[in-house]
Amino acid sequence: MKSNLSNNHNFLFNFACRVLKYLLLALLGFALAYVISKIFGFTFIVKIFHSSRIWTWLLRVVAFIFCLFSLAMIAESSR
Repeated sequence: MKSNLSNNHNFLFNFACRVLKYLLLALLGFALAYVISKIFGFTFIVKIFHSSRIWTWLLRVVAFIFCLFSLAMIAESSR
């Protein structure tokens, strides 16, 4: 499908959007795995999601993506 809109964003913005998309898909996958494991009683998967290491790494990734978007906004505004 062709549109009249042109994609004039820089590489950093496109990369940040792609990383955010895959992070949100991974979070959706984690949520589905958590719900299904809770329903069927797989307690070892539930224990993995309750560990602090998972949440520490998740917060680091979210902070990285936030910084990436901040840099992309600064680069876009200077054009």
